Amino acid sequence: MARVKSSGTQVMRISGFLGLNENPDGDTGLKTGEAAEMSNFKITDEGSLQVRGGTKSVAGLLENGDYSIVSSAASEVLFSDINSPTRTFTAYPAIEVSDDGTLSISGSSVTVNYDNRTDYRFYYYRSSEGAIYKFDAVSYTAASVGTRVQGGTVSQDSEELFILEHNVGILNAIYCYDSIAVENGAVTVQGEGTVRYSAYGEISPFGKYYSHPQYGVCKITRYDEPQHKWYGNRMMVVQNDTYAWKFWRMSLGTTYEHPAVHGIWSGRVGDTEYLVAACGGHLWSLTETDGVWSKACIGSIDSTERVGFFAFNSKLYILTGSNYYVWDGILPAGGASSLAPVSGYAPVVAISTPYSGGGVPLERANRLTGAKRQRFSPDGTHDTFQLAEKNISGVDSVMLNGTSIPEGTSWQGHPYYSATKTNGTVRVIVGATVEGEYITEHPPQYGVNTLEIKWTKGCGNRGSVTGMKYSELFSGRTDNRVFLYGDGSNKAIYSGIDESGMPDAEYFPENCEIAAGESNTPITGLIRHYDRLLAFKEDSAYSISCDTLTLEDGTTEAAFYVTPVNRAIGNCAPGQAMLVENHPRTLDGRSIYEWISMGGEITNDQRNAKRISQRVETSLRSFDLKSAQAYFDKINHEYYILQGGRALVHNTENNTWYLYRDFPASCMIVYKDEAYIGTFDGYIRHFSRDYLTDNGEPIAAYWESGSMDFGSEFKTKRSPHLWVSAKPESRSSVNVTVLTDAKRERLGEGVVECGTESLSNGLFNFFELDFSGFSFGTGRITQPRRLKIGAKDFCRYKIVFTSRPNCTATITDAGIEFSVTGTV
Repeated sequence: MARVKSSGTQVMRISGFLGLNENPDGDTGLKTGEAAEMSNFKITDEGSLQVRGGTKSVAGLLENGDYSIVSSAASEVLFSDINSPTRTFTAYPAIEVSDDGTLSISGSSVTVNYDNRTDYRFYYYRSSEGAIYKFDAVSYTAASVGTRVQGGTVSQDSEELFILEHNVGILNAIYCYDSIAVENGAVTVQGEGTVRYSAYGEISPFGKYYSHPQYGVCKITRYDEPQHKWYGNRMMVVQNDTYAWKFWRMSLGTTYEHPAVHGIWSGRVGDTEYLVAACGGHLWSLTETDGVWSKACIGSIDSTERVGFFAFNSKLYILTGSNYYVWDGILPAGGASSLAPVSGYAPVVAISTPYSGGGVPLERANRLTGAKRQRFSPDGTHDTFQLAEKNISGVDSVMLNGTSIPEGTSWQGHPYYSATKTNGTVRVIVGATVEGEYITEHPPQYGVNTLEIKWTKGCGNRGSVTGMKYSELFSGRTDNRVFLYGDGSNKAIYSGIDESGMPDAEYFPENCEIAAGESNTPITGLIRHYDRLLAFKEDSAYSISCDTLTLEDGTTEAAFYVTPVNRAIGNCAPGQAMLVENHPRTLDGRSIYEWISMGGEITNDQRNAKRISQRVETSLRSFDLKSAQAYFDKINHEYYILQGGRALVHNTENNTWYLYRDFPASCMIVYKDEAYIGTFDGYIRHFSRDYLTDNGEPIAAYWESGSMDFGSEFKTKRSPHLWVSAKPESRSSVNVTVLTDAKRERLGEGVVECGTESLSNGLFNFFELDFSGFSFGTGRITQPRRLKIGAKDFCRYKIVFTSRPNCTATITDAGIEFSVTGTV
């Protein structure tokens, strides 16, 4: 708070805005610049108050057959003319759903005016914001109070005004009109006008109309002959005739059962950067070139619930909770798609295996598949080889010295193999000697690991992988293993290393899993932090470290160890643990926690979990955090909690909170440094200050200060005016309202009732100013605008800013002039 004394007056200045503070003890203790209520305003990094950006659809992700064109139930007034119907607009006869999932209008255009309005009823009009409307009718309302004239009604002011004076000796003539009308909300004269004379003339001017440059139109009432002066009474508008142009708002509905965009991802797949989204039972690729968006269907997936993505080894992997897909970046051509369920890496379960079986164990079975490989070392004598499993589903391939051998039943001049599924044996013949009627078949020659047999038995434990919904990459100091979780258990599984020593997102060995805490509560979040992996459950947190484990045979392999960190605080929103400015954040109960490392890592210390959401607890209570989505926009340093068409936002640059309403984001992403949201009705929208509406819908922004006493809690004050400064920018406009407690009733012996119920029942006076064009012309320098909003005999004072339709505003500061007048 800052005060400047001048002749008994002071100025209370709001030099910066501090975001939302929903103080449970009321708004009298808020800091200057904090908001008691705030929606659809944001706080810039520099501390200014700014109407949030708008959104515009760039692509619809449902198929055309899933859309339906919907008209609003009631018409609304888009234009209003006063006095006479002068409006014209361009309209089209047809409406349709475009390939990009947006409404478009087509046909031969017509210009609609008042005279032809009935000819073009039900034609379609597109507003400057892109919304499409169907024309209904023009509603005419005639002025009914006052004296009827063309365009409205008027009245005659009772005060007589001096309007014209003549010099002595000059003919006392006055130029008058016989009739008047109301045009553009003002009284105007009609006709050609006539030179009318005073009492000496043949035509009397009295009762006629004179157009005065200062007073406007006046009715002639008197002539003062000695003074040579004319007098009249000013004519004033009482009511205007109005013409309301009514339209129905057109929008797209859908018949699809699960239309929401349930996942969005951006990054490189192969050598190309993609924006990928899951919606409408499909995976979509979206690209933007010079402002024009195009989409391509990559393939079909289950998108009824959230879809998870992660990139690995130049491929994109997709988790739906019911299947596990991989895409190599190749878009469909001719109907074929490279999107497919992950088949899984076939591990080499044993090497150096003699014909009779056994061998040296190498790799464990893969959960994703029942396929396995085994390498044999033929002895040159035996042709039948015993696999590690019996009752197999079939042999997939046989490779000898790197060459594939086909399946057969007898020698036909080339090598072949035959399998006995029940016994799990494979007979391999590579040649034969023909002596008369006898054919001697030859087994493979002696070699070490020269014969590889691949077979399948069942499908592995595939459901333990496909049931997972979320992923994280971690492996101690490197991030080369994929951890999957989210199947409702307390377990997470992690990927293995293939025989070449490379990490593989399609190989999940049976023994590669970790368990966090008791089995009756699931893991809800994994987030890597430095060289640790943090695991969260609804009511606890754990730290996972990577080390090695020496097996009985002397070999070593990676092992992961779980250590408890917190047994009371965790994460209730599955998959929404987020790294924000290098600090993990989780949603717990009705709070947001930030996890602070002590000495470089997060350990079993209660101080690790810091609650950061105290100022917005009221809003958080209305969020279903278990279904919320968290996102961090690292470019703009904003952390989002999305749920139910709202967003609670934390600006990490200046530590302010704000709330967005009517923000239909089901998910969010930054692509090419621009923010995009997926919506609940199947669209991708660009989120930017370039737009002043949400796809044509006005943005209703509201900011209300705390109850300010200007440092004199028990003193009454008066304020003649205030100043508000805003950044000069195109279409900048804001409503300013002042609220005071000046008319609170005194009860008993001067006791003031100050409860919530009283406040909501008209406790405040309203002094409102609505000013538009708040851009200070073409100037680039922010200047204060003085607003003559007077208030007196108040103790507490509030400022309210509200947005205007299709406008923006960036308010930099405000100042209230006041003086102390007495004691409460």
